[in-house]
This record gives sequence, C-alpha cells and structure tokens, in this order.
Amino acid sequence: MKKVKYLFLSFFSIALLGCVEDVNINLGEQNREVVLNSIITPDKDTVVAWLSLSQPVVSNEKFEPVKNATIEFFEDEINIGKFVWKDSSQYVLPFTVSPNKKYRIEATVDGKTIWAETTLPKAIDKECEISIHGIHRREFQLHLQLQKTESNYFWLSATGYSGASDNLIKGIANSVSSDFEYADAFNRMPTEYYSYKFDYMFYMRFTNQFINKKDIDIYFAFETIRRPVEVILLSTDCHLDKYMKSSMKMSELEADAGEEGMFLGFAPFPIYTNIHGGTGIFGSFTSVSKEFQKIEDNNEH
Repeated sequence: MKKVKYLFLSFFSIALLGCVEDVNINLGEQNREVVLNSIITPDKDTVVAWLSLSQPVVSNEKFEPVKNATIEFFEDEINIGKFVWKDSSQYVLPFTVSPNKKYRIEATVDGKTIWAETTLPKAIDKECEISIHGIHRREFQLHLQLQKTESNYFWLSATGYSGASDNLIKGIANSVSSDFEYADAFNRMPTEYYSYKFDYMFYMRFTNQFINKKDIDIYFAFETIRRPVEVILLSTDCHLDKYMKSSMKMSELEADAGEEGMFLGFAPFPIYTNIHGGTGIFGSFTSVSKEFQKIEDNNEH
C-alpha cells in the first residue's frame, strides 16, 4: 500500500476547474468576486493556491488571474508564511501539511481579505485498517475496519488508464460498478456491467456515519480498456466532500441541458464554497492507493 503522490488530473477536471467556471452566476459586469482555490494533502511538499476574478455567466473571456495579492497560510493559528506568485498562474508555498491539523488561508486583494479554514483528515491507514486486492480481471476488493472516532467522507476511484466512454475525464475510470449498499446514490446510474447492480459516475462516495458494522468488504469494478490501474481511496474534509458532490451534480445538469437544449427555467445546481468574502474552495484530503500492473484470475501482480 502506498499513498497517492499526486493530486490526480481528474479531480482538477471535474472539481477545481468547475469551481472557477461555474460557482458565480452573474449576468452583468458588476460585483466580480475573488475566486480562491486551494486543496491540500500531506502527499505534497508544496501548498498551491489559485486566485482569479469571477466572470459573468454570459462571458467568453478567460478567467483573469490576480497577481498582486498577499496570501498567508496558518497551521493551528501559527503563521507559516506567505505564498509567492509563479508565472504559471499559481501562488506557491513550500510546506508539507500534516493530518489532523487545522489550516487557514487568507488572501488580501486591494485591501479586502477573504479566508477559509480546513481540518486535514486523519491518515486513512492510521484511522482504520485497510487492504485492496485484485480478484478477477478488472474486479477488486476493498476491506475496511472502521473506527467510529470521527465522521469520514470516502471517495473511491482509480487512475492510470483510459476508459471506453467518449466523455472520459483524464486518466480516471468512467464509472465504478458495485453492489455496496452504503454507497451514496447521488451519481448512481443504471448498470451496464452484468456482475453488479449499480454504476457510479467517476467515483463511489460513502461515509461511515450510517455504517453499523466495523468490518466491511466492498467489491467493485471499473470501466477500463488499459492497465496498469491504481485504485485510490480518498478521505476528504467536509468542505471538499460538499464541493466535489455539488460540482459533479452541476456537471451532470449541464450535460443534460446540453443534450436537451438550455430551457428558460434552467437553474444551475449551486456549487459549494467555504471561502468567506469570496468564492471557491479550500479543502483537504488524505489518501491510500495500490497499483496493479496486471490482473489475472485470483492473482495480484
């Protein structure tokens, strides 16, 4: 078992970019908000933040980066330091965050300060016993021995291969197939995989809040046409959990509207934000993963 060493591309595709593009619904040129995006994980040695101005929904202009901001970062009320602007439209701060600590980010633009806080979840492999097995071709088993010490928000998916759908998000499985009875139904679809009852778009989300047993086994499969595959389990804070869920709902509504044509009463699903005085997302996650080079019947490689 190893931790994910990167913030996988698909997350930025459906979540981070979705926030910048969709969260502010404004038909005019006034009241442009500052958009702050930063997602932290202990698997990185640098904290990255994106700062821009929101655009009206009818605008075709690119989002305008804010280059003259002062962004500060705090760990348990201790000022860690200030971010530095990079030409890549990012602000960076060399620092490694730690699980179970509280973080705060403050961005000051033209005398106005926006801010947000997150508490990084405990490391998954410290919070519960976990194992991931390949059992048959593209099928897998996740075993969790849960501890009821706090609420956990889990997101299960996989990276490292292409899927069969034309709507493929970069590097991520198009769907997770499973019979797991505690999975959130918000992104559930009719299954096309005969072994399981349900498909879940891109991720399968579940929380330990409603699971009454300590040991659980989850059997699942991914839509895939190439290996190797890396099975990934995220444990997110409550803010990132709400943001990912609302962002995916928004993406689904936009896709439906695109197929049927935008109608007069269309109202986008509100994307969650925890940025005080602005919009965007400041969230955190820990993760575990396991890579499978090739899956054969009843064997792992």
